[in-house]
Amino acid sequence: MENQGKNKEQKSLTHSSFQKFYSALISINHFRLENNSFENTSYLDNFFSEFRSITLVLQNNLPEGKNNPIYHEMNVKYFSTPEMKWFVNKRNQVIHKNPVSLMRLFRLEIYGISSIITKRTYFYDDEDHPQEDIQKAIRIILDSLNAEVEVNFSVRHLIIDKNSLEDMDMIDLIRKGIRTMWEFLNSVRNMLSDDSPPLQRLDKEINKLLPEILNNEILFIIDYVYHVKENKIIAATVGMVKFGLNIDRQKLENITKTFRYMSINLDSNIDLYKWFIYYNIPLYGMGMKNLMSTFFIIYNDNSYSIQPFFSNLRSTAYRMINEVATMVEEGKVRAVVFMWEGIGYDITQAEELSKMTYEDRKKLATSETVNIDLISKRTTRSIVFDPNRVNEKGYISNVMDLMQNKSIGLFLTPITKAFEELE
Repeated sequence: MENQGKNKEQKSLTHSSFQKFYSALISINHFRLENNSFENTSYLDNFFSEFRSITLVLQNNLPEGKNNPIYHEMNVKYFSTPEMKWFVNKRNQVIHKNPVSLMRLFRLEIYGISSIITKRTYFYDDEDHPQEDIQKAIRIILDSLNAEVEVNFSVRHLIIDKNSLEDMDMIDLIRKGIRTMWEFLNSVRNMLSDDSPPLQRLDKEINKLLPEILNNEILFIIDYVYHVKENKIIAATVGMVKFGLNIDRQKLENITKTFRYMSINLDSNIDLYKWFIYYNIPLYGMGMKNLMSTFFIIYNDNSYSIQPFFSNLRSTAYRMINEVATMVEEGKVRAVVFMWEGIGYDITQAEELSKMTYEDRKKLATSETVNIDLISKRTTRSIVFDPNRVNEKGYISNVMDLMQNKSIGLFLTPITKAFEELE
């Protein structure tokens, strides 16, 4: 009997709350733009109900309930933010007053040479303003531009509660809340040394589902090109690379820990720029082609993020350039490095090329280059290299010697302008 007692699994104090968290994830993962409003309302209601129950269930399982010192410490640490208080209020609304009443918001951004030339916002719901009405409105705006060849644009879809219009994007708030709750649950679990086999199995299932939900911005932003002559709107095929479940920032000091081949002054934007170049050029030397465009963003709090992406349309790059410019305007960013692949043409074909869509122009390209640009408040740098020559002896050294301190081209104007306006 004694041996049976020793082998018996110790009861998990957090398993039930992890199960509630998993149930909340299942509900929100069914939320999709293509669903009708009745489906999405149900998914949101279920999500808020299960999400709020996580802490209530945990209190019921812990010794001393909500007065448990570990619970109290973690509750203060994670749930004092406005976002988490919003969850409590939203759950009370859903349970005690009325279900979430959805309204969608379309935010249209139309680009010139990457700069936004017009921005429009539309509210609509499924009953009063069908999605087809919004599509007609977009076409009217596109035609009013009198473009001759093509127009690049993006449409952001935001989900709003009619009863709380100040909650401008519930899906974004939900993603932030899920991240916080996951950090809270893991902290409590670790402090309790709760690692039972059933909890481990549930943890694996949660870790499969979390990345899909936390990185699902791509489902709510669609990039397009409008081909004028064909009167045709084409959606982009987009891919993003995400590192981990949390916000993709790391400490700059991690660079020196993982890259020991050169001395790096972390306070020098030039040194960090060179590190990024030497980190990426070997990939081309190994024969890799068509690598993703990549932002290397250095923040004022001595952290950084690397954001690779691919798309078959330029509108995705334009959108992301403007998103980075917004972060610069908010004073969050110290420097931006952008790596992108360019193509060159025979200048004698300029007139012919100006009348062609980008997809058709690419077929006439005569050269390919890789461009890596640095933009900051006081410093700009740029290198251009031929990916087919990186293995030539001395080629990369020559490219680095020709590193230019110059004005960055029109392509990155939103970012350069944002830094200039900080002066």
